Amino acid sequence: MAKKKKKKKVIKEMKKAKEEIKKIEKELKRDYILIISALIILAVLAVFIISIKYFQKDSNPLPATDKRTYNGFVFVEKAGFWHTEINFNNIPYELMFYYPPDETLNITTRRGLPNVFMNAKRIYISLDPKLSNEAVVAGVEMAKIMGNLFSKEVKTALTEEIEGSLYPKITCQNMSNSVSVIMLQAGNTTSITHEAGCVIIEGTSERELIRAADRLTFEILKIIS
Repeated sequence: MAKKKKKKKVIKEMKKAKEEIKKIEKELKRDYILIISALIILAVLAVFIISIKYFQKDSNPLPATDKRTYNGFVFVEKAGFWHTEINFNNIPYELMFYYPPDETLNITTRRGLPNVFMNAKRIYISLDPKLSNEAVVAGVEMAKIMGNLFSKEVKTALTEEIEGSLYPKITCQNMSNSVSVIMLQAGNTTSITHEAGCVIIEGTSERELIRAADRLTFEILKIIS
């Protein structure tokens, strides 16, 4: 009789322990979603603030620490960013990049990259939720150019479905005649590939994703052709 009572007690405790584990797992999952969403939102807000200067002439320019010329475009390094001026639709813009063009030339790409986005009305930049906030920066950098210069509707998405996330799961399967997709993910090499309206950017690290994003932007702006 005592053994039966002890067994029932053990089963009851095990059941309780399982419920506690499920509760913790649920909380961890919820916190993970909140962290991912917060990182995306914070990165977008930070870039929005930077963009106020990004598309205007700076009345108090920072001192230059390095200067390079590529394909007729002058790039000046200031406070860790590379600045250049382009003329788009007869309007001058000062743009910032993390890397100068010559430091992105070894990234493997395919011809015709700029044409992928020209007919799309909406562009989804889809991020692997397992990546850190540096990968978010890579996505936001491209969103600035496509949204501000090319007047595209740019949306943030995730490559995997996360329950409770503010962002939808979007992959190459979601592309159409009016929708293009850019997927950022970790890979064994740093490269940019595309098929129809879908572009896949891979990097061996989050920093490499930023470098690849700069390379894609250079091609879209025809700084690299």
